[in-house]
Amino acid sequence: MSNITSRSDFGIQFSSRLVARRKECQLSQERLADMIGVQRETISKYEQGRTIPDLLFLINASKALTCSYEYLLGESEYVKPQYKDIEEMLGLSKKSIVTLEQLTMVLRSNFVGRPDLIDTINKLIESTGYNEHYRKDNATIASTGRVFSPGLLNMINDYLLYDTDSASFSIQNMMRGKQITRNVEVNADTVSNILLLDINKFLVDLREDDEYKIRRSERRTEHNQYQKRVRKEKHKGDNK
Repeated sequence: MSNITSRSDFGIQFSSRLVARRKECQLSQERLADMIGVQRETISKYEQGRTIPDLLFLINASKALTCSYEYLLGESEYVKPQYKDIEEMLGLSKKSIVTLEQLTMVLRSNFVGRPDLIDTINKLIESTGYNEHYRKDNATIASTGRVFSPGLLNMINDYLLYDTDSASFSIQNMMRGKQITRNVEVNADTVSNILLLDINKFLVDLREDDEYKIRRSERRTEHNQYQKRVRKEKHKGDNK
């Protein structure tokens, strides 16, 4: 959390965050102004620290820039409010969560369209039974048919500890009897190709499951509409 001691400090903190986040979102001042419903000059004044934002602007700006207003104010290091919830739930560091987002983005070609990345992480958590205790034994692996189930993110965190340059450890050794390490700082270079392939497969499974649910819902809707038409025709016939 920042240490804002004056109105001037507040203006500097807010303006720098506003500029940085706007550029991260690849928005021009004009485009951001249109999204919020203000003049471009207003955005320029905020970014120069010449004007202190009111509450309405903060709310609209945070929505347009998909970030928390606490982040814009310099009161939080979390761009998205969900980051803190995920970190507290999983024990993953912010950097680890961002890495998982980046990995999901790389693999998004396996999806129809582009899913919300945070929702995808939530889905990984829910679909793999995060609260179940992970038993690192062959029986679990054999019974599930998938090495990373249950507790996929727990094991991703384990894998992120794996040093690909070290010959003294193997992936198998990392998976045997090792306690989950919390708040691990990672980067994408430490993630093995095997992990990426398994995440890829899991995300494809999620996509196919979603597509199946959509198709099933569409078929159910079509069936209901057909039944309504049949009942309507029958009703007409009865009235003749």
